[in-house]
Amino acid sequence: MSRIEQLNDTDQALVRAAVTALEDSESPVREHRHRALQLPELRDSVRHCLDEKGRVLIRTELGYTSGYADDVREELAAAGEGILSPAERAVLVLLLLHSVAIPRAKGRITGSGWDHGEPVDREQIFDSKVSDTDVQNALLGLAARGLVRTVGRNKQLAPGPQLARLTPAASARLWEELVLLAEPDGVLADVIRRRRSAGTTGNYCPGGVTHDQDR
Repeated sequence: MSRIEQLNDTDQALVRAAVTALEDSESPVREHRHRALQLPELRDSVRHCLDEKGRVLIRTELGYTSGYADDVREELAAAGEGILSPAERAVLVLLLLHSVAIPRAKGRITGSGWDHGEPVDREQIFDSKVSDTDVQNALLGLAARGLVRTVGRNKQLAPGPQLARLTPAASARLWEELVLLAEPDGVLADVIRRRRSAGTTGNYCPGGVTHDQDR
């Protein structure tokens, strides 16, 4: 008997409703909207239901969402599933650098999530070594994946809602990639490379606190 089957019918319905909302909602789900996210015992059942699918419960500043467990994410990546093209990776990194990393380093934004970013003029992204055609195609692909969104009448670019689904480990890894890009000769970049060569991982996040994997 699974964990959810041990609950009464009412609680089972609450847990299933919360899991569906977490998986389907574009943005993090507010805790007050689902009783199964408010009560620790039911939230634990939600976590177990997600775990059975290789997913995890993630707490963000705006509520809860779900994402792939780190081991599942690594297996999918090794199988070539969900991999961004080189142009998509380059464009996404450029966006995060201008929208999140630089503004946060200058104290202009304080949110800890990747979705807390400043809108970026499209010209800033096109002004790169990536060809205009590749940038345009990459933006279309990233938008389809929910990794980039447009903001306002000028259609400025901002990080997409799917970035909220990153686990703390995945988020920290992304921060490391930005450090290696922005300051490849810096002390922190050297620490990151040494740690990776040794096969160890760290929990330092230069951007501040990351989303929490709810356990």
